[in-house]
Amino acid sequence: MASKKYTYEIDALSAAIDKIVVQGSKVFINFSGNEKSYEYQWKPANKTLLAKLEGFVEDPTSLSLGRFYNDSLRSGDLVQINQ
Repeated sequence: MASKKYTYEIDALSAAIDKIVVQGSKVFINFSGNEKSYEYQWKPANKTLLAKLEGFVEDPTSLSLGRFYNDSLRSGDLVQINQ
């Protein structure tokens, strides 16, 4: 059974990211001005990521999406999959 797919069209809320798609432990990010989608793997439970994204969509001032992205990369929670 395929994991549920969550799509966040956030181009109106973020200057850096247009869209984030989460499906299971896979995360696809489309950065502003770039047609390519980058694939990542999210290591912790995906409900943690979904809660952060839901909070950002409800109140964009509640989270610095760029800082969250960079911190997640540094900590190893978000790992880019080479394409």
